[in-house]
Amino acid sequence: MDLLESPLEGDLAPDQVVQSILSAMYKGNYDWWLKFWDKKTRDNFELQKQQDVNFVKNLTNQWSEELKDHYVVLSRFAEKNSFVIITYKFVSTANKKESDEKYLVFVIEDNKWRATHTLDSYSFVDGIVKNKNELQLHIR
Repeated sequence: MDLLESPLEGDLAPDQVVQSILSAMYKGNYDWWLKFWDKKTRDNFELQKQQDVNFVKNLTNQWSEELKDHYVVLSRFAEKNSFVIITYKFVSTANKKESDEKYLVFVIEDNKWRATHTLDSYSFVDGIVKNKNELQLHIR
């Protein structure tokens, strides 16, 4: 996946939102990263920021450590009802070792695809991600 120098604007598909979120993480840009989440998730992140003065610094440091000397490979794309799941891995530039598969869930909010954490607690999301056969049926 190619990383961006600045956020994409306009009517974005979920894979473009992933590209924007991960590019923001590589750049260590919290504000850019935050704008691609749904309101409830943004509000939760902002509450954490208010409660912990080091929240943004700790988060961007975590991104830096996790992404250092790695590139991103998008793995799978699944559509289920009114949401989309995209899975991805970080791959070491040195030894090509892959991270565990990670995922982002997307919903439509205000006619735009937004990443969300509001569905993460639902067991069906985890089940879909772990059921590779179901995901592969919907892969693009």
